[in-house]
Amino acid sequence: MDEDNYNKVLSGAKLQKQAKEEADRKAEQERIAFEKLVKQRKEREIELLNIDGVKSNPDNTFTLTNEENPDFSNVVDFKEILDCDDKKFKNYKDEFLATAESNKAYREKLRAEKERLQKEAEERERQLAEERAKAEAERKAIEEKARKEREEHERLLLIEREKQAKLEAERRAEQARIEAERLEAERKSAAEKRAKEEAERRAKNAPDKEKLLVFATELEKLLYNAPELKAEDAVKIMAHIEPIIKDTVTYIRLNSDKL
Repeated sequence: MDEDNYNKVLSGAKLQKQAKEEADRKAEQERIAFEKLVKQRKEREIELLNIDGVKSNPDNTFTLTNEENPDFSNVVDFKEILDCDDKKFKNYKDEFLATAESNKAYREKLRAEKERLQKEAEERERQLAEERAKAEAERKAIEEKARKEREEHERLLLIEREKQAKLEAERRAEQARIEAERLEAERKSAAEKRAKEEAERRAKNAPDKEKLLVFATELEKLLYNAPELKAEDAVKIMAHIEPIIKDTVTYIRLNSDKL
């Protein structure tokens, strides 16, 4: 190989070597840049996901819902936020942080509002419980008062009934006494009248009674002074009239006491 060809070959080899070295250098730069990008993506993804509420979605977006106003929620493409420069990433991150802080404040606001409403509800319930207790106490007091008034009314009514019953018993007893006295007076009056009438009758009948008794005595004397009879028929007649005379004397004397 002559010197010209050798120089050409040597020059070509150098160029190839330089090209290869340049390619290797570019490949190394690209490898380093890719590794740096991968590392940056992982670090930024971790930073974003550490922000409260940030989500990594299947549609290759990072989102953070604005809880108070969803229309202002954060939505950013993976590549847009993970591959951008540091300044732009900081702006994106600050927006996410602002939304997270806004959500935190909104949740605190909701918590405070819920706590306020709960306290108001508890206060209303307490007041209602007090009102119910007061109403129940008033109801029981009214019922107790009504019960006592009813018992007092019943007690007074019983006393009045007993009083009226006593008065009625006394009235009936008085009526019975008056009636008994009236009947007794009538009985005595009737008895006195009968006694008077009897006395008057006896006084009026006394002469006749005396006459009848004298007559009875005379009849009785006839029996003692009866004649001695011998004829059988006469004796029979005397035997017949003798008991008649005795019965007549007895009848006169018995019935004369009634005159």
